[in-house]
Amino acid sequence: MRRTLMKDLAAAAGVSVSQVSRALAGKPDVAPELRRRILELAREKNYRNCTAVHRRTIAVLAGRMDEFSSSLVNELLAVARQKGWRMVIVPHEHLEFLDDRLFDGAIGLAASELSRTWHERHRIPLVVINSYGWMLDRVCSVFPDSNGESRLAMEHLISLGHRKIARLRLIGENASEQETNRGYDEFLRVASEYGIRDSVRYCHAPDWERLELRIRELVGEGFTGFIAIFIDGAPKVIDAIRNCGKRIPEDISLVAYESAEMTAHLTPPLTALAYDYRGLAAAAAGRLELELEGCGKLRQIVVPGRLIVRASTAPPPGFSAGDGGRGREL
Repeated sequence: MRRTLMKDLAAAAGVSVSQVSRALAGKPDVAPELRRRILELAREKNYRNCTAVHRRTIAVLAGRMDEFSSSLVNELLAVARQKGWRMVIVPHEHLEFLDDRLFDGAIGLAASELSRTWHERHRIPLVVINSYGWMLDRVCSVFPDSNGESRLAMEHLISLGHRKIARLRLIGENASEQETNRGYDEFLRVASEYGIRDSVRYCHAPDWERLELRIRELVGEGFTGFIAIFIDGAPKVIDAIRNCGKRIPEDISLVAYESAEMTAHLTPPLTALAYDYRGLAAAAAGRLELELEGCGKLRQIVVPGRLIVRASTAPPPGFSAGDGGRGREL
């Protein structure tokens, strides 16, 4: 199809090109009814300003501003400065704001069906970044490598000599199977490779009280390695372990997710899986740029993370180094 030009909008609205230009730019000297009419025509005809002087405006559709989202926003703003983009942060609960102006594209953080509905209604390119490794149908998705993260944490604990390892996660009762089991298959795969499949557990609960109960049970069963699949819950896991009379890392090793404000400053500093926020932002922006140029193709892009080893992990009691680095029981 031929690309819609500004003169096409002017002809359809029965006004001059200059009036269309002022309406799209949000100039004050345009009647509100005319502005609404021109914006409706622009959306209807999928108009995009592709002139050399046009500065692209990108909407960042944000859910709750937790550490994952705020860290991504900082990196996306840096990418926008490099590319000369104008970036507008829009919370999910205020998506109606987007109906009042034109955007060239959008990046969704922890994107929901609501984001996709808006994207499909206005027919603009959308790329989503999701922390839980799930994607929206028919939308390009960028997410951390949950399988790689499971392998990093598991192989680190196994190399220290741990055999009884538990994976902990808070997850809502209505969460999808895909959300609930993020990284779980790889967790089991690594355990099978190292011959400990029958001595690992995946424990998830919808609230902290029930998860704490499971932690107490696991400690009582002799588990010595824990992987906490959340960013801000590590202090509660530490307290639960200590309330069982156990020390970290002398009795139990703990791996959590990296929090810039927390994990390095706890006692002991936590070994943590770190998202590559810069890599996630760059991948999303690069993919969106291809979509804006009309040469993108639906893809799911996985960005590896890394493990930061600190003082919360050590060999378990009764083990010493040996057996090819896996540890051996004394």
